[in-house]
Amino acid sequence: MFTLSRRGTMIVACVMFLATGLTVSALGPSLPAFAGRTGSELAEVGALFTALFIGIVLGQAAFGPLNARLGRRVLVLAGLALFAGGVAGMLLSPSLPLLLGWAFVAGLGDGGVISGVNLLVAELFDSRGATALNLVNLFFGLGSVLGPALVSLSLREWGNPLVALWAGVAALLLLTPATLVIAVVQEQRHESRSGTSSAVLRSPLLWGLALLVLLYVGIEVGMGGWTARYLERTAAMDAATAALVVSGFWLAVTGGRMLGALLGLRMAARSLLLLSLVGTAVGGMLLVLGVGNTTLSVAAVLMLGLCFGPIYPTTFAIVTITFRQARATAASVVMVLASSGGALLPWLQGQLLERVSPLASVLLVAGAAVVMLGLHLMMKYEV
Repeated sequence: MFTLSRRGTMIVACVMFLATGLTVSALGPSLPAFAGRTGSELAEVGALFTALFIGIVLGQAAFGPLNARLGRRVLVLAGLALFAGGVAGMLLSPSLPLLLGWAFVAGLGDGGVISGVNLLVAELFDSRGATALNLVNLFFGLGSVLGPALVSLSLREWGNPLVALWAGVAALLLLTPATLVIAVVQEQRHESRSGTSSAVLRSPLLWGLALLVLLYVGIEVGMGGWTARYLERTAAMDAATAALVVSGFWLAVTGGRMLGALLGLRMAARSLLLLSLVGTAVGGMLLVLGVGNTTLSVAAVLMLGLCFGPIYPTTFAIVTITFRQARATAASVVMVLASSGGALLPWLQGQLLERVSPLASVLLVAGAAVVMLGLHLMMKYEV
């Protein structure tokens, strides 16, 4: 049977993450269209992020047990199919319950793709796994830039933002045949005994890092999902221009990851994380001070994106270095809690924005940024 080389598999993985990032990032600027299609309030439609990330959490939790039975190829293929099918179902849903149900299905698939591709790349490139994973996730960032930009183009050309999501579905479906020939490695023995894994699960440091990532993913997804609506309400922007700012946010996140990779060659991971978290806290404060001010608001959004970039990969690197004896267990905890943050905080941010005030929604972002910085300063690192 024909099998792709490691390089060919890497190319497929990068394109998968590009399409995934494009599709997920296009959801936020498309919320008004979903609200109009289902006859729902915008705050109610924001629950699709909760449904999506609940699905991602369950998809990631199920990946480990299913992997031993089905293998990498089958799980990545199933993940792509579920993700594409779920997004297509969302686009065709005439009611809010159906929209949320299909968002959950899409989340299950997305969780499988995220877990499967990251693990596959890490195993294929072994000693160069960190470099390979950074490259893959860089393409997710590039896709996240393209998503809102395509929404803006769709609004200007056709008056319909959902065209961008249909493009994402098409790309995902076109990738499914390639999963049948991606390279895989034979499953390795477990990294540690169950006793060691249990000890890792009792580590306060692990749970502190997991909580930090939970807050980070929650406010990152919330910013990507609600910034367009926030700017429309506070800065009098039209929908197309606001979508471009969201695209700039994701471009800044991608740039932050590139900058983090360069700085990581010169400074320790903990120092890089501290620098990123300080910048995030400053950006959050600037966002609060800039309510109603277009220039300050856009500057704060871009600063947050830039400082967000290195947080997840740097924290993940700290986890895998600190808990070498049970990396899979520690990584699983962090990934599941990260997705839990994506399920909770964007919904809360939407409720605050639509039902309380725009100021309340950005106070949530600033508060989470300060808590993350505090967690980092209080934790006792072992390396």
